[in-house]
Amino acid sequence: RAGGGPIDTALLDLIPQLHQRKNQHYAGIVAAGGIPLRPGVTRLLREIRAAGLLQAIVTTTSRANVEVLLSSTCGPDWQHLFSALVCGEDVGRKKPDPEAYLRALKALRLAADDCMAVEDSAPGLAAAGAAGIACVLTRSAYTDAVALSACPIAPRVEIDDLEQGLAMIGIADARFQDGLTGQAQDAGKLPAGFRPPVSWSRNTPAELKAALSPARREGLLPVFPFGTEYTPAEQRLLPALAVLKQASKSRRRLAGLVWCGLRKGRPAPDAAEALERMGLSQPSGLLERVYRWALHGTLPPAESGGQG
Repeated sequence: RAGGGPIDTALLDLIPQLHQRKNQHYAGIVAAGGIPLRPGVTRLLREIRAAGLLQAIVTTTSRANVEVLLSSTCGPDWQHLFSALVCGEDVGRKKPDPEAYLRALKALRLAADDCMAVEDSAPGLAAAGAAGIACVLTRSAYTDAVALSACPIAPRVEIDDLEQGLAMIGIADARFQDGLTGQAQDAGKLPAGFRPPVSWSRNTPAELKAALSPARREGLLPVFPFGTEYTPAEQRLLPALAVLKQASKSRRRLAGLVWCGLRKGRPAPDAAEALERMGLSQPSGLLERVYRWALHGTLPPAESGGQG
């Protein structure tokens, strides 16, 4: 209203028309699959329902938008997943006001302490907090980081941190998972009651070796499946040096490797290249001669590609 003049009634009449057109375009995009739910959301909603927990939708967008989105992504039976549905038409004040959450608590007949909210925006986080409900924040492409940083309510957990923390711990060596879990919990990245699943306890070098050994025996899995900067000679040296390290603990085993190297005779070109890489092509003393022949006795044939 420029200069305090009268409101243009034609513009006021245009607002609901624009809103209706916007909803029509939104419905068309959703129906075409242009706005899918985030990965895992549909499964999570169904698992929560199957576990007997109550869940509700608390939004200040229109009911029509909610219905078209969930019918398209969760199927025609989406309504049975929820025990309450609070939309923009049901409240007089939108988020960050807590009215929508307070109405949901009343519909569910639950106390705020018995509930958890999931939000992706500063107004939603503030609304849940004002209603006394702990909130898990899951950032999305629509999250306003500036508004979020100014929000007076802090989320209980940020799902981005949770996903990253779980991903890192889930692929870690099982021997270090408890320590990593404790560190993540101390930093507020994981809930205090979280415990690594039993299946993660199989993340051990022995389990990994056993799982990969059939493919390795059949020659389907190279030592460095994602490539390496090691030269062919260095790749042949790696397993040989590991054997030599163990043999060095026993004079008898070391002598056996020396004898094996002597029986091989003059090193072939590939073996000579590996010995030169270790500085043993021209040994200068008895100890270097011993290790030269021991290493020669340990080196795999060239055709094995260093995978022995």
